[in-house]
Amino acid sequence: MDWLNYADDARETVQERFSDQMDMVRDMLKKVGGYEVAENWLKRNKVRILEILENNIKGVPPFDVLCHGDCWTNNVLFRYNEKEVPVEVMLLDLQMCRQASLATDLTYLFYTSLEGHVRTSNLESFLDTYYSAFLGVTEAGKSSLPFSRQELRREYNHRLEYGLLLALLATVIVLCEGDVAEENEEDFSESVKKVLEKLVSKSTILRPRFLCMFDEMIENGIIR
Repeated sequence: MDWLNYADDARETVQERFSDQMDMVRDMLKKVGGYEVAENWLKRNKVRILEILENNIKGVPPFDVLCHGDCWTNNVLFRYNEKEVPVEVMLLDLQMCRQASLATDLTYLFYTSLEGHVRTSNLESFLDTYYSAFLGVTEAGKSSLPFSRQELRREYNHRLEYGLLLALLATVIVLCEGDVAEENEEDFSESVKKVLEKLVSKSTILRPRFLCMFDEMIENGIIR
């Protein structure tokens, strides 16, 4: 089961949720100012949500692996020692595991769960760590790694659009810090709109946690 087939009406539900969220984000960017390119991208692509998702979750050898599917900090559990230092980590909620490009998990995690300066300053180090860990697994299984470090980087770039879409959902919820009503879809949307309006005027985390994402996508040619 995946974003597009978890229920009979999944495609309609996904299209509506993403489209509504993109409209809300576009309104927020108008209030912020200076993001006309991103506003136009959101307006054009809200009708392409299903196409974009389908294109990104297709298996693409040699990057076609078992992915978590919902890989962000909300589904990560840390264990701390007596000094409150994290010493172990594991992924939870495996109901959306899929076979897809490994970069879908990476872009999803990096864009929903990291502030912009952390992501941009450490991206190559993060990818090095991932590549080394993957290499260790393949060597333990007495097989060779089917892609190079440079190819991993290119595949990551190819999945940036996927990370952006999922971040539009998840990061907005994080920014709202639970101050949203979830009784029904209409109440949820209205609550998010009100919280986003407040964030534009007074939030100190809006740029490092959210606006920087659009800056990066423009710089990488994803939004144009």
